[in-house]
Amino acid sequence: MDFVDSATGEPVNSPFEYELWGVPDPETPWAMPMCGRLRSIERAHGIKQEDILPGEERFVLRDGQTCMLMRPGKKSLRFTVPVRLRKAVEEPVDVVDLPRTLGPV
Repeated sequence: MDFVDSATGEPVNSPFEYELWGVPDPETPWAMPMCGRLRSIERAHGIKQEDILPGEERFVLRDGQTCMLMRPGKKSLRFTVPVRLRKAVEEPVDVVDLPRTLGPV
């Protein structure tokens, strides 16, 4: 994931006061997600924020992962990473597609 300047469309590094967290999916909170604060690849390898070239900071997120972007002075932003469709693989089993959610109880 990259941060982008909405005015210019140019990639930028994360604002230092923002925090990105992996959080439970509100539809399936029991599914044992990877929860906790997420760090960029660069920060995880000990590179100081000021030493990361502008627009070169990278975050690795999993398909289907739910995240929360904490923004001081603003509402937090929750999003789920899109799942990339993959080519169907023939399986020696019958696959049943059940709905992922059901209506209100």
